[in-house]
Amino acid sequence: MLPSEWSPAPHARLWIHTADRPLTADEQSQMLGDFEPFLSTWAAHGEALKAEAVILLDRILVVALDLDQVSATGCSIDSMLNFVRDQGGQSGIDWFDRHQVVYWDSGEVQAECMQLRTPEFWALRKAGRIQDDALVCDTLIPSASEWPTFVKPFSESWHAQMWN
Repeated sequence: MLPSEWSPAPHARLWIHTADRPLTADEQSQMLGDFEPFLSTWAAHGEALKAEAVILLDRILVVALDLDQVSATGCSIDSMLNFVRDQGGQSGIDWFDRHQVVYWDSGEVQAECMQLRTPEFWALRKAGRIQDDALVCDTLIPSASEWPTFVKPFSESWHAQMWN
């Protein structure tokens, strides 16, 4: 699924994780199928949380919690993160490697994207192969209000701030 094909609830809090590799269709189906029962019972101090999980670009997991209902607590967030870690461990997927960069050098979002670890991404930037208009996924956005900026030009991203 492309980022433009999904949008979170208007007041959602987001947790975004990038897999260390692209997932097959079967792996995505399994992960989301396993997530459904977890999310249906996910709660904070006994109150049900309204959330959904999607996988974008065959490698980006987004968990969106609708804050119009009930907010998550530390324990409920920990339970969700542990669930993601456990599911990844069972499937051989590392969802917690924060050095994954998903990007397009064509300047156009399409299903076929590229993924590199941060050092390799910086090496391409230094070599002039990653230009300011390359599009990057900003996996650090925390809320639905920022979802429209999930994909942005390198020059407008936190990546550019780190580059300078």
